[in-house]
Amino acid sequence: MGVPGSMAHMRLESSQYESGRLREVSSLSPLCAGERVGVRGDAQSPETGMLYRVDIYTTR
Repeated sequence: MGVPGSMAHMRLESSQYESGRLREVSSLSPLCAGERVGVRGDAQSPETGMLYRVDIYTTR
């Protein structure tokens, strides 16, 4: 409950998620203007361990 909420929207290149919560994040990069949101959820950065509120994009 003491996790500082980073509300920065990030673009997600991994589409693996379960019930809106990501299990695995391959990479996080800044959200590009004009792109559409797929699903929203929480993601944990594999590099820093910080939680992000993110927009999930399906990439195929």
